[in-house]
Amino acid sequence: MMCFKILTTAQKITGLDISVFLKSGAALDIKTAEKAKPFAWLADKVWLNILAMSKHSFGLGKEAAPFFRELPDRVS
Repeated sequence: MMCFKILTTAQKITGLDISVFLKSGAALDIKTAEKAKPFAWLADKVWLNILAMSKHSFGLGKEAAPFFRELPDRVS
């Protein structure tokens, strides 16, 4: 939490970035997920977290980019 506060104060990350790390896919539903879970052994919660992180653009301004954009494909 201290690291998050330092990065927020330095304007390297936003409150929304922190929220994605803490909550991630909790708001998503596995039945309506845009991509099907690639492996049966992978927990639904983990897959939803991966999908949520892949959609979020981390950073501020021009530096904002979906850093984890390819994560679902790489896991598959």
